[in-house]
Amino acid sequence: MNYKQILALLMTACIAASQFARANDDSLKEEIYQHIEQRSELEYVTRDGSKLGYFARMASEHPDTALVYLHGIASHSGWFELTANRLAAQGHDVYMLDRRGSGVNRSQRGITAGHIDSWHDWLDDLDDFIRQIRPQYSHIYLIGLSWGGKLATAYGLAHPDKISGLALVTPGLVAAVDYNGIDKLSIAFCHLFCQQSTYPVPVTPAMFSDKPQWVEFIEADPLRNPMVTAEFLWQTRRMDKWIASNINQLQRPTLLFLAGRDEIIDNDKVTKLLFRGQQATSVQHYPKQVHAIQLELPNRLATDISQWLSHKEAP
Repeated sequence: MNYKQILALLMTACIAASQFARANDDSLKEEIYQHIEQRSELEYVTRDGSKLGYFARMASEHPDTALVYLHGIASHSGWFELTANRLAAQGHDVYMLDRRGSGVNRSQRGITAGHIDSWHDWLDDLDDFIRQIRPQYSHIYLIGLSWGGKLATAYGLAHPDKISGLALVTPGLVAAVDYNGIDKLSIAFCHLFCQQSTYPVPVTPAMFSDKPQWVEFIEADPLRNPMVTAEFLWQTRRMDKWIASNINQLQRPTLLFLAGRDEIIDNDKVTKLLFRGQQATSVQHYPKQVHAIQLELPNRLATDISQWLSHKEAP
């Protein structure tokens, strides 16, 4: 076989692999649409009397461990449906919360989209939910993805006795994207005088995935928050500073997932920050992924989380 024949075979193999990958992404995209369309909205009450919607995927047999998912800045709980279904099939109850001002918890519940008055409200909402499910489980783990990784880490620092650990998926603890100086001055001004003025989130759909199917899915998602308020951004910054000041007190075991081609978070700085907290941090690398590994590789992500949990819960 000469080199031209070998080259032709290699090209054929590459084309076949590309077609297979695209077919797999198309199948996953169709699956997530079905899950989002068919899911049933549940509800819990917060300490201020707000009623917030959430979703759940339950294991066939009642386990003693619950996983609580916290989504990113622009997304919502539905983006975790693929991984949640696989985690449930592997024996875990998975609760997916829509943040106050996101997903189903926007104008339909009398809440301003992309807004918060204080970062403590995020912690309180999460604490109220965990308090309500706590009697049913021996262990509760938080899964924080992207911006949700900030909230998961902050909760782990504020309430270490209420959770057993953290799974942080491409967590936005240290961002690689930011606003320019003029926008930052504008945000600071609006924090004082126009808290609900809105700004585009500093991430684009193409930063989540390099697969056209997923970029299209994100762009067309009616539950996505492309805008957030000045106060949301100001309170996020306050939470960032509090986390950085208190990270040395992080006590709970942490599983960190990093995407090698991530343009949204700074992988090196995130890793350094977490290892300042404690040495019980395990790291899983997805070198070829961009950011949204929960969409592109739900099987692997669910398996990696399940295996980590099995080691943590082993007698």
